[in-house]
Amino acid sequence: MSTNVVYTTEFLVSNLTTKSVTLGPTSATVVREIQDVQVKPGPNEVTLLGLDPYVNVDSIRVDGRGPATITDIQTEKVPRKERFEEVCPDDSDDEISDTDSEDDFGVDKSDLEKARKKLRDARAALASLKDENSSAITALQFLDRYGNSMRAEQVGLTQMNDFLTLYRMQRAELSDIHQRTSANITDSGEQVDELERKICRLEITHKRAKKAASKEARKSREKRVREKQRKARQRLQEREERQKFWTYEVLQVIVHLDGFFNLTPNSSRRNSVVGKQKDIDLQETVSLSITYVVPLGSWSPRYELNIETPSSSGRIVYRAEFQNVSSETWTDTTVILSTSQTSFSSLDERIPLLSAWHVKLLGGSSPGNKTNWESGLESKSEINAQNTQFMEKSAALQMKKARVHNYSLHAAQVQAIPASAMFPHTQGPRDAPQTQMAQDQARSRGPTSAPARPQGSLFGTSQPLALLGSQEASLSRGFGSGRVSLSRTDEEVPKGDALVEEDNGFDSQTLSGASNVLSHQESLRQDYGLTTTYDLPGHRTLTPSSVSRRHVIAELDLSAITLSHVVVPKLRPAAFLKARIKNTSLVTLLRGKAGMTVDGTFLGSITLPACAPDDFFNLSLGVDPSIVVTYAKPTVRRSTSGFFAKEDSAVFSRVCWIKNTKNTTVSISVHEQVPVSEDERLRINILEPKGLEKEGDRKKIEVSKDQWGTGTVSLGKNREVKWDIALQKGKDVKLVLEYEARIPGGQKIIGLD
Repeated sequence: MSTNVVYTTEFLVSNLTTKSVTLGPTSATVVREIQDVQVKPGPNEVTLLGLDPYVNVDSIRVDGRGPATITDIQTEKVPRKERFEEVCPDDSDDEISDTDSEDDFGVDKSDLEKARKKLRDARAALASLKDENSSAITALQFLDRYGNSMRAEQVGLTQMNDFLTLYRMQRAELSDIHQRTSANITDSGEQVDELERKICRLEITHKRAKKAASKEARKSREKRVREKQRKARQRLQEREERQKFWTYEVLQVIVHLDGFFNLTPNSSRRNSVVGKQKDIDLQETVSLSITYVVPLGSWSPRYELNIETPSSSGRIVYRAEFQNVSSETWTDTTVILSTSQTSFSSLDERIPLLSAWHVKLLGGSSPGNKTNWESGLESKSEINAQNTQFMEKSAALQMKKARVHNYSLHAAQVQAIPASAMFPHTQGPRDAPQTQMAQDQARSRGPTSAPARPQGSLFGTSQPLALLGSQEASLSRGFGSGRVSLSRTDEEVPKGDALVEEDNGFDSQTLSGASNVLSHQESLRQDYGLTTTYDLPGHRTLTPSSVSRRHVIAELDLSAITLSHVVVPKLRPAAFLKARIKNTSLVTLLRGKAGMTVDGTFLGSITLPACAPDDFFNLSLGVDPSIVVTYAKPTVRRSTSGFFAKEDSAVFSRVCWIKNTKNTTVSISVHEQVPVSEDERLRINILEPKGLEKEGDRKKIEVSKDQWGTGTVSLGKNREVKWDIALQKGKDVKLVLEYEARIPGGQKIIGLD
């Protein structure tokens, strides 16, 4: 059986050229090139090692050019060959020298050197004396042991006499040596101690003089040490950052190729064996290109929106925020942003939206009983809105108490503050109980002004606004000079969506004021069907990082901005300022976060809705305190018309006062509603405003003697009553809604919504 050798070649992805990276909202498409791949006649294997293990294997595509055919592709997760410690060695053990330099900076230390020399000599003399003294003692001990070892029966008299003579002579001499050296040892020890104390004093004096002389040099050395420490910390941080994205498994792609030349037709891939690549004369080169999708690279739109209310204009900076959180590094590559998969995020805070208010009849009540009408006085959505506001105020009060007793607890809870608490129109925790109490008192005694709220610098005042007719409330800064118009019609608002939505985030990147001197490189925009791509200029290296990067896609001027106010008093007695912005550019704006600056004041972050060219989008700028809204407690009274009849009737009243403290006329849209009957025996008729009987009816509002302005009132879908008024500066208007309900005797109204 014939066998063929399979020639193998291996490439690390980190060493390959990255041709392009196309970033989408949830993934990145990477194109890498392998140049000059040597192939031999017959079967070849090209192994690409080191791809991110989360690569979508179904997205892998291999193309190439050259004298070979791609026969198969295999993918497999394998252990990474490199060790992290080898790729990123730990240099935390490197010592950073901060010792003093040997330079004495001109300070004289001759006295110190002389004293040190004397000390060395004194220590040497002391050691010699100690040695001599020890030698004398040892010799005496030897003589004593020798004398004790002599025996009378073994030693003659003459020999004993000679030993005693020698013993007396040696002992006298050794005793003299011992006494002399002992005295000299004491003197030398004292001399050594004195020299050591002297050297200590001289060293202290020398260090002080050297420290004074080396002040500048020490500062320079300390600066170098700090710089080394900073670089060491930076290397450690980079190493830890890289370790976050390090994987111990990688994806391996094996590309099987067959060479065109010198083929062996009868060979079989089953009978082939794998061998090392050998140098033979027959070889060619091919170029391969691999394309794959990594779900760990993405981009999202980010905007900087600047609105100038006096000129009703604005400017928006369209940025791309992108990052690479895969284990791969895309080196020196072209970055392309694609909008084909752009996702949408939800909005947090909404202007209240009225939904249909359905009511029906319930039997078992006595005729003329006042409680028959109480259940139809307020809708469920109205009651839920009041309960929500009360809970938010209670939470704000608890937050205030927590901050007083424990600041760290407050910091942890701050993330849970409702969105309205982050904007200028929201009252603080301190005002929450007083405001709720004021509202309760207001409902018991009739119409009062809206509760005072501390305001941010956007509207220019932090003082409570006065009641209607009591005193003028002036604002130093506001939206008074901006152009206004009537709000959108009902048909322009999608069902179930809020009129305007806003976000309670924060974008520190939004800038206001004069434009920067430095310009930004804008990207090249290309449209293809429903997809728009932006080619970022130049080449970039995208390393794995948890920090996003930003690039300016375009800077757009907004020349058509309309400002108006929206009031839904039954859900919240406040005037929301709404901006209706037309996208006058040729760029489609995707939904994304936007930092908003209004008249030079940064408000925070909102979520910008998607908007095509020449289309409109609405943004809420919060509550405008210069429009004072007062809402009376709803009332019901027994109607005399049905007193002697077999049916019972009552008249429901709601009253709203609105005052314009601005210095210009403003457009205000006020939304109210009348219950929708679900029972033919329950008849509800609008008494005030007059002339509203069926959906679509519109009447002009009669202007009182004080000439507050002009306006119309209309009846819309689900019995919604809407006033569109132009309220002149310093004027106030009273809007009244009255409707009569007739029910059979013994029945009562039950609210369904």
